[in-house]
Amino acid sequence: ADYMVECSGEFPTVKQGKAAELEEVVITPFIRYMNRMKTDDSYEQFGKAVSQLKATEKKWKSYKRIIDLFRSNSECLVQEIQKEFSRQYFQCRDESEVLRAVHMIEVHGFYSALKKDILDNLSFSAGIMKLDSVQLKSLVDFLNSHDGYHFEELQDLIYKVYDDFIKIYQRLIPALALQYCKDDSFDFEVEGSTTSSFDNVKQFYLDVYEALGNLLVIPVALNNIKYRADANSMNPLEKNVSSLEDYIKLTKASRYHFCLNTEVYTDFLDVVVNAKLRNAIGHNDVECDAVSQVI
Repeated sequence: ADYMVECSGEFPTVKQGKAAELEEVVITPFIRYMNRMKTDDSYEQFGKAVSQLKATEKKWKSYKRIIDLFRSNSECLVQEIQKEFSRQYFQCRDESEVLRAVHMIEVHGFYSALKKDILDNLSFSAGIMKLDSVQLKSLVDFLNSHDGYHFEELQDLIYKVYDDFIKIYQRLIPALALQYCKDDSFDFEVEGSTTSSFDNVKQFYLDVYEALGNLLVIPVALNNIKYRADANSMNPLEKNVSSLEDYIKLTKASRYHFCLNTEVYTDFLDVVVNAKLRNAIGHNDVECDAVSQVI
């Protein structure tokens, strides 16, 4: 054979190359991955995460129906919830119980697979509940007074990202696998993915970049309350940005400058974005070499 292509639906793979140059590649992607795990149970955790996403995909039509009924304040919501979840645990006797049931879709469907530390680190959410209630109300009032930032609008944005993610997640499984590996254990000059192409995922990248750019106002404001005792008091990073009003007037790229790893509510997100790539995709000014996988 003149060329060799390594394939895996779960793990990063050696990029396509001439067979003579890759003849020493005799270890399978699975074995290479096992040698790079962070801990002894990392592979088990990865397997559970993928299984959870597959279960979410299988139930997504039912979950999405519950979400749509919730958004439209439908009288059929409770009936639909109790078709999907045990009536014993989700009695839906009042509004708070209904909200809890809808939230469990996010917990079981996404958090447990993609961001389990949200569930493991209870102090994170508990810390938010302990923030100054007056300042939290001020934040809610601010969001609800600006088009595009009402809580309902931000929630709709999140639900849309969920829906888009379920359609594409199988192409992203090798990227998910990297989260369970030691830092810097992969050489991206040599290894890439055979489950997707750039064209398959670029629109999702663009949409998520835009969505996060709007949603970041919440963790940024929570940082303001925690560290500066005022939801409206910004970290002095950008010239002429001293309030949330100034912040939401910034470009998306500039908003990401406030995603600091020195302040807990943005550090926890562990967000990595590329503004140049987003702009190139948005203006259709980007190419990707399918062999080298260089954008």
